[in-house]
Amino acid sequence: MDPFWTSVLGVVSVPLTTLFGFLVTFLIQRIKLNSMGIKGANLESIKLIAAVSVQSAQQKFRAGMVKDKKMSAMETAKKLCEKQGLKISDDLLSELIESGVWDEINSPKATGNPSPMPLTVLDPVISTTENTAIQVLG
Repeated sequence: MDPFWTSVLGVVSVPLTTLFGFLVTFLIQRIKLNSMGIKGANLESIKLIAAVSVQSAQQKFRAGMVKDKKMSAMETAKKLCEKQGLKISDDLLSELIESGVWDEINSPKATGNPSPMPLTVLDPVISTTENTAIQVLG
């Protein structure tokens, strides 16, 4: 093989491998969700239920009502999903609850860090270097 193409292949293979891994993971997740009939609004509802269940479990734990926050969140989420008529596997619900915990722990309020998005958009600074140069020469 030509040395040029060998070097191009060497440079391109790492990002392509990463992209391929991401696509395979994404497709597996979509296949799981589609096989369970979870799409669009239902998935968003389940994510919201998981987030609410995490917050509920945290409050119950602080009040001394429960000892195992994960089990409490799982039970609450299952009850809420059943009331909404949403069917979800325990494994996927567990993953969504873990995601909710991660979001809760890393929220700007919990970390004390500001939100990554600025609250206001600043006007761009316009340089006057060109005008100054014209005035000096003129």
